[in-house]
Amino acid sequence: MLRIIRPGGRLVLTAQGAQTVAERAAVGARPAGQVVDILRALHRHGFWFAREFGACGDHGVANAGWGTAFLTPEWLLANLTPPWRVLGFWPGRAEGSQDVYVLEPR
Repeated sequence: MLRIIRPGGRLVLTAQGAQTVAERAAVGARPAGQVVDILRALHRHGFWFAREFGACGDHGVANAGWGTAFLTPEWLLANLTPPWRVLGFWPGRAEGSQDVYVLEPR
């Protein structure tokens, strides 16, 4: 993204974080044991990832490396800075639970 954003441009991205885990657990979209595993991974490593879509893919995109990820703001910041500066962070503001970040290249 650093290569394609023009000078003065911004990157807006969403990520599944702790509020998404809570929302998915509340509606029964994730088994209780998996919720515990996700929360432990977030606490220990800052992220959780699983290849969950298989050959069919997701939303029409088939890719063997694609899956579901949850991450903490701390993990995202540690892995995106210093090339990016964080202009805004809104936990749980997109899709009812996803975190929103606004970044700009340094």
